[in-house]
Amino acid sequence: MSHTLRLEDQAVPSAGGFEPPAQPPSHVQPPLVLVQPRWQYKHLVRLPVEEPAAEEAELNRLGAAGWELVNTLFDGRMVHLYLKREVQ
Repeated sequence: MSHTLRLEDQAVPSAGGFEPPAQPPSHVQPPLVLVQPRWQYKHLVRLPVEEPAAEEAELNRLGAAGWELVNTLFDGRMVHLYLKREVQ
């Protein structure tokens, strides 16, 4: 019976004797788990006759708190602002 040894399978000489060949590093990829985001919603109502629909400073303050303006609606009398942010 004949055996064939590959060079990488053979022991390597060292100062203290023979050491087994080095194993290639292994890397295990963790599984990817997709999680659907959960949203929190905010509905603001403004009467344009009495107050502005939304001041830039107010929108910037809400944006800094994580709120995103996703829709506006004017029903002829009131302005509705719809915002959402991801639940932490």
